[in-house]
Amino acid sequence: MGIDVQTSDGIADVVIDFPPVNALPAQGWSDLAAAVTAASADPATRVVVLTAKGRGFCAGVDIKEMQRLDGHEGILRASQGCFGAFAAVYECPVPVIAAVHGFCLGGGIGLAGNADLITASRTGEHPVDLTDPASIAALYDSLGMVDAVACAAGVTPFRPLGELAREDYLAGLTDKLLGQIELVRQGIDHVSDGGSFTLVSGVLAYDPIVTGTVASVVNGALDAFVRAAAIELPRGQRINAVSATVFEEAWDAYGEYFPGHKAVATAEAARAYVKSVHGRQTGQVYRVGY
Repeated sequence: MGIDVQTSDGIADVVIDFPPVNALPAQGWSDLAAAVTAASADPATRVVVLTAKGRGFCAGVDIKEMQRLDGHEGILRASQGCFGAFAAVYECPVPVIAAVHGFCLGGGIGLAGNADLITASRTGEHPVDLTDPASIAALYDSLGMVDAVACAAGVTPFRPLGELAREDYLAGLTDKLLGQIELVRQGIDHVSDGGSFTLVSGVLAYDPIVTGTVASVVNGALDAFVRAAAIELPRGQRINAVSATVFEEAWDAYGEYFPGHKAVATAEAARAYVKSVHGRQTGQVYRVGY
């Protein structure tokens, strides 16, 4: 129980573990600040990820601890701890990702708000379904203005060419292609001046495999969309795509479908996202591993 740091391949996971709801005591906030600062000071660290165990990200300060302390000591200690943690996240020299899941309350919102990136998925504090434009609209309404949108989601069917039906092509187009295009279309009014969009395509646009026709079509269309949108986005907004080959972490499950391909670590793809978000290029397709 407490704050734990796990590092691998340049990624430092700072894990919150204060059951049952991750309400941090004053010392917990100080420990969190120290963990973020120490992790970012390591030259090998390229990104810090704030994550948590249990059914929610963070419920804020430990109210019971505040009630146990005399006078105003509880609120003062909690406020000082939160300030230090928020400042450590905001001033961190490497990107900080808030991997929010379940509930996020009080000081948890402060952590997420000071991070560089907040994760969204079909489950969690910020749910979104790429196939549903209304869901995307609700996501943006809940977040307000953001500096960057980075997508690493999208599904396409994998079947032999002769078995593909029109519905299979529509499924891939609706999910991975149009879903990401909708993120950009609606996001224009929610991304700040000079902000960025980073989409995900893939190696199959350039190096197809058997059963991968739909993915090849969708990935190629995404790369084309990025190049075209880059010359029209307003207010200095940028757009790029990350196009990776198969990942080492998924090789056991998918390696047989990629004969002759060399797998790459997901950390390499993460570096491409960092380049897109914190760089100045636009209209680029960053190839990873090929």
